[in-house]
Amino acid sequence: MSGWISVKDELPLDYFEVLYIAITDTGIKEIMTGHRQKGEWTHCCCFYLTKILQNCTVTHWMPLPEYPKENKNE
Repeated sequence: MSGWISVKDELPLDYFEVLYIAITDTGIKEIMTGHRQKGEWTHCCCFYLTKILQNCTVTHWMPLPEYPKENKNE
């Protein structure tokens, strides 16, 4: 199991920060972080290959991973 949740199956709660996959109108897939706000996806950080993200369709999302535990011996 990859951890990705289809938006057809479930949507995150509003203002809950997640990773999500967006596909541009040219077919490029991008991974972004952001949240839904009143039914619209907003992004705060992008790991995208293209400079302009317009006409995107969000297909999948997943909760953000937990922060790593600090190793006190380092």
